Amino acid sequence: MSGPVGTSVTITGSNFNPSPSANIVYIGAARAPVTAASATSLTVTIPAGTSEDAVTVTTGGLTAWFYKPFVVTFADPGQFQSTAFSNRVDYTTGTGPQTIFSKDIDGDGKSDLIVAD
Repeated sequence: MSGPVGTSVTITGSNFNPSPSANIVYIGAARAPVTAASATSLTVTIPAGTSEDAVTVTTGGLTAWFYKPFVVTFADPGQFQSTAFSNRVDYTTGTGPQTIFSKDIDGDGKSDLIVAD
């Protein structure tokens, strides 16, 4: 239930589609590529942009999720280094933002930021 970006993870269950492309897996806000599939397991690669959240699987028009979040770990040699982070980006919101949510809404593999104002 944890690992760094690039880790291969096997999800076990039932009623998965044996065709990898017929299974849609999100780990937090990012869509994870399915590299192998059978009726009882899916193998995915943890993508960049993954956030600590539930693992969801959609296949055959049905979606299921695991109640415990996947935790992305950070491999660091002992101290945070600025090269480990993207450049800062500021976004303008209204005068009273209430909720912020991150999910890949448009399917481009990058987290989108939604703000309820």
